[in-house]
Amino acid sequence: AIRLYSSNLDSLKSVATIIDQVDDREIIEKTLWDLGAIAGQSGSIVIFAQPRINTLLALEEVLPRLERRGHQFTSHPTKK
Repeated sequence: AIRLYSSNLDSLKSVATIIDQVDDREIIEKTLWDLGAIAGQSGSIVIFAQPRINTLLALEEVLPRLERRGHQFTSHPTKK
């Protein structure tokens, strides 16, 4: 799981979601942008993702851009 933190930690609520129920890079990227906006309001979001090519490409594209906007990330791989 990846935890997305807003730079505004006034509220410490947390939201959890799966980002890649549909294996489509554009949909995953849009979901990440939407979640970035929500993180700015809620404090943090836990993102669950599968190790798929489209998911990894979307994360590689969007996460650095969200980071430049003040979001912080941590990664916690899960075991099967």
